[in-house]
Amino acid sequence: MIDIHSHILPETDDGAVNLEESLAMGRQEAEGGTTVVFATSHIYNATELKRGYEYVEKVAELQSQFDKEGVAIKLATGAEVFPMMEIMEAVNAGVPITLGDKKKHILLDLPLGQWPMTLSGLSFELLAAGITPILAHPERTMPVQGSLDILKPLLERGVLCQVNAGSLLGKYGPQAQKRGHQLLALQWAQFVATDMHHPSSNGASLKRAKDTLSELPPRYVEEITLKNPERVLNGAYVPTVEYDRLDAKPEKKGLIGRLFGRK
Repeated sequence: MIDIHSHILPETDDGAVNLEESLAMGRQEAEGGTTVVFATSHIYNATELKRGYEYVEKVAELQSQFDKEGVAIKLATGAEVFPMMEIMEAVNAGVPITLGDKKKHILLDLPLGQWPMTLSGLSFELLAAGITPILAHPERTMPVQGSLDILKPLLERGVLCQVNAGSLLGKYGPQAQKRGHQLLALQWAQFVATDMHHPSSNGASLKRAKDTLSELPPRYVEEITLKNPERVLNGAYVPTVEYDRLDAKPEKKGLIGRLFGRK
């Protein structure tokens, strides 16, 4: 498996507090079958955009420590960037904030409360420039918890979605869990990732989340945990939501059916 969203860099944001935590996170996910982890530390505002250069250096330093300690994880560069129009200027200037610095995909941080006013315009500009936005954990946001329909205009345009493993496991409450499973049942999401900030007391979260998806088509589960992240790693095209799925309704059965309470 490949994890496109993590806060594994030490002493960088609200993630790993030191090298020991970073090593523990790497070991834990490796034991669960993850082979590559994107280090996507936060960028909250325009003044922080140039931290992309710092993050590339920190990834190289942490990779050296992983190799030294025998942690079987390859790290990839990136950032989790708040949706702001200055992103385009930074990318055009060569700041390495896209995933893997491939200038093909960028992870956008969705705030948990208000829907970002810049998101529609920014997505249009990014897509026009050949960069596909990936929305981080939409299932955790209040607007999406109110209605999945808010995502449709973006998905129709070609924006992608990433669901948190922790949401599927109930870490963020029943509504995030329900919405996460709904997004996967509808096949509106292209990725499941950890968004890990610290080592887990329950083992590798990506593996545990994958184990909850036995009712989904195996091919789709492989797409969201390996194939699509691998495409991002290689700077390749990731298939968007099939148009007819945007009006589809998933079958209400098993765990997913129990999580459905409203559209």
